[in-house]
Amino acid sequence: MIERKVSILTIVALVLMLAVIPAYAAEPAEPKNANAMWIEPAISTPGAFYVNLAGYAIGTRFNVTVWANCSAFCGGWQFWLVYENATITATKANYTLPDASKSEFFQNVSTIPVTASFKEHNATFRRAEFGESWAGTGSKRDPGYGTLANVEFEVIADSPSAMLGFYGYTGTVRRTYLINGTDSTKVDLNVYGASVVPEFNPTIVLTILATITIPTAIVIRRKKF
Repeated sequence: MIERKVSILTIVALVLMLAVIPAYAAEPAEPKNANAMWIEPAISTPGAFYVNLAGYAIGTRFNVTVWANCSAFCGGWQFWLVYENATITATKANYTLPDASKSEFFQNVSTIPVTASFKEHNATFRRAEFGESWAGTGSKRDPGYGTLANVEFEVIADSPSAMLGFYGYTGTVRRTYLINGTDSTKVDLNVYGASVVPEFNPTIVLTILATITIPTAIVIRRKKF
């Protein structure tokens, strides 16, 4: 009987642990025609989107995944993801392969990785800057789609919504783009915003696990002896 209870608790613990591991998506839920860069969960209207934060407690975290679809042999990508700094803050951004060494988009290409940066954009917004480029040896990325990055945000103030979207240009300088690997030009593309769902906070999950397993271990030990 005790062994059965332990097995059930082990299954529950594994499910909760999987809830905090970032998803590695092989196929987009809402694919976009090339040339495009978008966020999933996605919406169909190009441009920025107001994230619905109704009911989100301060400290709630959520992830967005950035995707791209390029019609050319691709030699690199970059995005500026702008967010309203009074309500949410970016906590990290990683490439999408499980070891975070490169993007899934460039998984079969030699690349030059960079570290994501988070900067003040203006008085109202901050931005996450991230990118990746072909290393100059081997083949470039064939035309097609894939994931670029996972970006995590945290709610820092009570608010019904917060703006989150790609920033296209500073004057005539493109800030969010794909690079044509044949002629090194920046590819014109559509960008799409996001509608997101909060994730489990790892601290909360670990607290739940501790709450479940520690008393159970004590009870089992007492019964054993």
